[in-house]
Amino acid sequence: MIACFYPLDKPKHRDVVKNFALGIGKNAKLYPIGHFLRNKKLPAGTTGVAFAGILRGFGDLYKYCVEHKVPFYYIDHAYLNAGYDTSEKWMRITKNSFTQNAACNNATPNKFNKYFPNVEMLPWKKDRGEYILLIPPTDAVKYVFAVHEWQELVKNEIKKYTNRPIKVREKESKLLLNPDGTQHSWTKTYYDTTVSEDINGAHCVVAYNSNIAVDAALRGVPVFTSENSVAYPISNTISDIENPYFMHREQWLWNIANNQFSRREIMNGTAFDFLKQL
Repeated sequence: MIACFYPLDKPKHRDVVKNFALGIGKNAKLYPIGHFLRNKKLPAGTTGVAFAGILRGFGDLYKYCVEHKVPFYYIDHAYLNAGYDTSEKWMRITKNSFTQNAACNNATPNKFNKYFPNVEMLPWKKDRGEYILLIPPTDAVKYVFAVHEWQELVKNEIKKYTNRPIKVREKESKLLLNPDGTQHSWTKTYYDTTVSEDINGAHCVVAYNSNIAVDAALRGVPVFTSENSVAYPISNTISDIENPYFMHREQWLWNIANNQFSRREIMNGTAFDFLKQL
């Protein structure tokens, strides 16, 4: 039985989990996240878990699945054409992973060509800006992956190889967490520039997991990411920050398109059928 956990207070998250359960069929059973948080264990007979996001207790569920080696299906914002209100309502879904971070050399372009004609991949930019755009993880990501010191550690590593200025851009609206993962408060950061302007003016983008790395790579700006980023297969290493390699991106782009699913694909079982083969 695949236990599908949903939040009571977030209708859009709840609906996408219920739709995924519908696509799984009779082998799925729905539970509010409170069931896991109260009991600190999974329902009897659970052979797999499905859930969306890592806020509101779902980070603890993610960590539980990893620690106890429970197969899981993780749902979150799409890589391309993201948004709950888009026509296809794309969502990314990965099996036993936070994101689609594995290289793929045999991805087909069919899905990308059919559904994402608006996504343009520009040539790698040889002439770029002067600063390094640094995108740190949110509190929720820090909590789940124990990377509280990532920003300072990466800054220090960057300074070993370049004297370029580092421009830090955090998520504009984010949830602040206590050390135990419970919600503390929301915060809003206002910037004088847009994300697009910051990417276009950067020498490169260094990110832990942000999808800003996807936008940067599509604009031809080299990226440096952690293993928990979808851009990891085309990422450079910090020691090459002054002279990054310009990776081939076609297979990577087709692969991430193949690993996100429309509302229709989630509900009719196409997404589950694809993922259970992995």
